[in-house]
Amino acid sequence: MRYFPLSARSMVLCAAGVLAAPGVTHAANLSLTDQNASFVVNTTGNGVLSMTVDGINHIWEQDFLHDVTHAPVAGKGKDSGTYTTQEVTRYEIGMADSGDGSPWLQNPVISQPASNLLTLSYTHTDVAIDISFELIGGALGSNAATIVESYTITNTNPNGPITVNLFAFTDVDLGGSFFSSQDDQGELLGSAPYNQYRQYDDNYQLIATTNIAPDYYMVGRGEGPNGETSCPDYYQIKCMLYDQTNTYLPNTILAGPADLQMAAQWVRTLGTGESFTYIHTMELCPASGCPGEVSEVPVPAALWLLGSGLLGLVGVARRRRAA
Repeated sequence: MRYFPLSARSMVLCAAGVLAAPGVTHAANLSLTDQNASFVVNTTGNGVLSMTVDGINHIWEQDFLHDVTHAPVAGKGKDSGTYTTQEVTRYEIGMADSGDGSPWLQNPVISQPASNLLTLSYTHTDVAIDISFELIGGALGSNAATIVESYTITNTNPNGPITVNLFAFTDVDLGGSFFSSQDDQGELLGSAPYNQYRQYDDNYQLIATTNIAPDYYMVGRGEGPNGETSCPDYYQIKCMLYDQTNTYLPNTILAGPADLQMAAQWVRTLGTGESFTYIHTMELCPASGCPGEVSEVPVPAALWLLGSGLLGLVGVARRRRAA
């Protein structure tokens, strides 16, 4: 699949199988493994590269970005739908190709204390971002596995509060490619405010759950049946996130069948030293049923190993391979 904008650069996925000692920096690809599953994260610009379960990669991309306004804006609420002209800085992790000149956070401090656990810490002028991943595999041949991602952003600006507009984007391609994902369908589970989304086809399903319901969400069309990526008919969410403007997601869902992409958005004002954390779980299993329903979002084991605070979901982006 192609990475947006339309740069058809190919990338070889080389999963590093060596555990990184605490404090190591400048790593490239790190691979989490557990039973029938692997999960590859690139820490120097490409974000999450894959989630492979029983030999099939079902997650092709996760992007993360956040806009930081350096003071609260009077009268600016979540429902206003617009931003003022006040200075807004966009920070990106793993979005080397977005082309909007945003600060690109790289070279985190890395700790991988076990083969299925990973923690990362990024810092910049205004913010610190702590992240953790825990991969929970299933029995060989079960086509079931879970990734638990936790994300914390902290205001490190000594000059006062910041307003953070956080976007998390995921492209799930059930069955291994956008060709196989053209029959994917999506639905929100439960009632508003929604914190659970299900994407499914005839063979697989993925249930995404957050412990804190997003303020805004969107499920939109990804690539077309022939690999089309032109805005606004295709790559609908990325057309919004990459247009160098500040946007509220429209709380709409495309049910499919189509190549679907999903995004969530949280808006928070943080004083100096204050943090915001959410935990995101993605459970992949056969369409016939999951081993167990997600009743609450689990806390990644990596968090307890750190001994303080929640870590978080790194923004993540993947350079898509050419179709």
